Amino acid sequence: MRYLVTTSRRASPRTRSFAKELSGCLPAAERMNRGKRSLEDIYHFALLEQYDVVIVISERYGNPSRIVFYELDTTSSTLKPSLTLYLKGVSLAREKNVPHKKSKVSCVVQVGDKARDLTERLSRTLNLPYCPPDPIYKAWISVESFGEIIAVKCLHRGGISGPFIKVYSYE
Repeated sequence: MRYLVTTSRRASPRTRSFAKELSGCLPAAERMNRGKRSLEDIYHFALLEQYDVVIVISERYGNPSRIVFYELDTTSSTLKPSLTLYLKGVSLAREKNVPHKKSKVSCVVQVGDKARDLTERLSRTLNLPYCPPDPIYKAWISVESFGEIIAVKCLHRGGISGPFIKVYSYE
């Protein structure tokens, strides 16, 4: 499974850094500078380069505010949204003085009961196995509930290796 990570047009430096960290966590992911490309142009590029999922990061007031996961719909020649995450905020690994490791995650792990639906949807959307916390995995995506907020983290051997994403809603 291949992923193409890009941003909305005229993205801020922080949003571009977030896209870079996110693409560094996902297996077979590449980041593309959006420029003036439309979603239709991105669809044709993704189809030509054989990507399976397009991830578009939108921003508000210079900060990442939404992540939309699109599947390539070849019957209608469009990008079809499969999952949208609405963000409360993000913390970048570089902001926490954590050296960014390009550790490619191998599964999605649920911590606690409240995050089960989002964990399953992320697992399905990214085509990564849904697995229990286990030290045999080198890198994984952790999904954990903190009240109304769901934290999504890229971890490498238990330590942060990518962005820390706070999700307040999804569809």
